[in-house]
Amino acid sequence: MNTNAVLAGKTKEGLKFYPDMKTRAGIIEQYLKQIRNALRELCSSSIDEIEEFSRVLVRARARHNEIMFFGTGQDYHIINHANFNFLKTNNLSVITMGIPEITAFRNEGPCPYRLKDILERRHFGKRDVLVGVQFEKDDRILRKAFEYNYENGGINVLISNMKRIPEYTGINIFINSDNTLVARDTAQIVLHFLSANLAFKTDTEFKDQGAEALSEYCQLLLRSLKGRYFSNKNLAGISAAIEKKLREGSRIFAFGNGGSASIASFAAGALKELADDPADGYARIFDVTSYVKNMTKSINNGYINGYLKSDAFTRIIRNLGVRNGDLLLGFSSSGNSENILHPLVSLDKTERIGILGFENGGVIGSSNAADLMAVVQDAGGFRSYQRAQDGQRIAVSAIINTLYDMGRFTA
Repeated sequence: MNTNAVLAGKTKEGLKFYPDMKTRAGIIEQYLKQIRNALRELCSSSIDEIEEFSRVLVRARARHNEIMFFGTGQDYHIINHANFNFLKTNNLSVITMGIPEITAFRNEGPCPYRLKDILERRHFGKRDVLVGVQFEKDDRILRKAFEYNYENGGINVLISNMKRIPEYTGINIFINSDNTLVARDTAQIVLHFLSANLAFKTDTEFKDQGAEALSEYCQLLLRSLKGRYFSNKNLAGISAAIEKKLREGSRIFAFGNGGSASIASFAAGALKELADDPADGYARIFDVTSYVKNMTKSINNGYINGYLKSDAFTRIIRNLGVRNGDLLLGFSSSGNSENILHPLVSLDKTERIGILGFENGGVIGSSNAADLMAVVQDAGGFRSYQRAQDGQRIAVSAIINTLYDMGRFTA
């Protein structure tokens, strides 16, 4: 695809030129700079709290305490993939609770006692751990749950960029960024580090030396966000391609597996928010992962390739009415997932973008199955799926950040 040709054309409002590549790449560079600043601040000012949370996880593992992660709206995507599988493989009793679409109710619709009632029915407390991920505004659902858990001897952990924290918070991991995209990306990095750090402490066969300290983990991650396929220019080209499809009225299909499934859901949700009419967003932008039966089980267990045939996403996308010229967004941490490769190869009349991990993007990258791709190269000499998925999310956020300035698209 000629990314320079993407940049200009007629919109439904008349003749309008999109931002040039230099401007778009500059927006991406500023976003990545905010990520670097947030991580630097995190490693200096929140390290004691993160280390304390790490000790809590170690004790919970030894005592078989339960750990519940809670988030709403976009925060739900963070807890859904950043913890459940990675921490569960470390023999922790982990569950996730949340309402993916709660933001549609402006946090006013669901009963604020619902999470508290769930904790009560599960006999939560006595050193059980409740972890809340909360950005943008105070969540009264979490506030009531924190109160209940505290009164019953549990431990409350908050990950947030809010300066005013709920009462009964035990450990407060503060992320110093007003940009909620940056703050949420940083929250995922924290949670992924904790899962890798726990494995480093408890599994003698775990080889990722970057998991020993947060600063080392973050340095390796930032070194991985380089190279030809993670350059500002390359991400700007992907941004331009997505914007063109939004303005043309094309459909966009986002799909991924394992931890990448929730990043695909995050991307689809963020793109829907750019629609002038919410119905238009839901009619044109599809989180294909959500259409798969038992997908939640597959994501949480990390065995999606075992559950799904290689053509599973291809068949769903065809049934959703894919047309020539529509856009496919495929997410694979390894770049080797057969069910991500299959639609990119089979639906070759579409525009295809891959958000991939490791070296040159695995089989997907080397086979030229994608017209454009972003690749997270692990600089640590260890195939860290945590860092690969951190990089995938940062790539999506940087691209979405450029699209916020384009105005709402219409049908």
